[in-house]
Amino acid sequence: MLDTLRPGGVSRGYEALFILTGEHLNEVREILVLSDTGVGAVLEKTPPPSADTLTVRITVAPNAPLAERELRVVTPHGISNPMRFLIGPWPVVEETEPNNAVDQSQAFTLPATLHGALQVADDKDAYRFKAHKGQRIIFEIDSARRGSLMRPVMEIKDAKGTLVPCELQALGLDAHLTFEAPSAGDYDLWIRDSRGQGGDGFEYRIRAGPVPYLESLVPLG
Repeated sequence: MLDTLRPGGVSRGYEALFILTGEHLNEVREILVLSDTGVGAVLEKTPPPSADTLTVRITVAPNAPLAERELRVVTPHGISNPMRFLIGPWPVVEETEPNNAVDQSQAFTLPATLHGALQVADDKDAYRFKAHKGQRIIFEIDSARRGSLMRPVMEIKDAKGTLVPCELQALGLDAHLTFEAPSAGDYDLWIRDSRGQGGDGFEYRIRAGPVPYLESLVPLG
């Protein structure tokens, strides 16, 4: 049984150590990755797996398809439930706590894929980035679509904490935010739950940068 997998992704052409939590992990004999073209997964012996934690080294080829993959582990009792991770084109930035106040905003460089979680009720996360005047940046959050309990709200504030108007488009219970910088400088992306909830199961992933998206399709058939 697998409970969590962190980080939530890795860039194409790189490798990363993934930490898995769950049950009976000291009995794992094999790592399986669905659609494993261009992806290698090896169980790390150091540190040795414990009953509830193990480490897996995932290596991604430079030409691996950009897509979500499913990882499972094999024990003498059978094959585990799947955990999903993303192979993307941009660096992966893992949330570092504390980052829930203006003076704790976590800096990152665009473009990037952000992975985080709202760990307690009324939690909020802030990520700081630089933008030049007129720069158009898209932030697409993927939480409810990947099974998270989160109902996300995204906002952009300037260095003074003033809310900056943005174009927001709903993607089911998730959202797609388009930001155009009114001036050059530092800005903060704020993430929270619309109901003020948090805890286990409130993970999110955000693509930040020139995210491609479709507005219409003509003809329809």
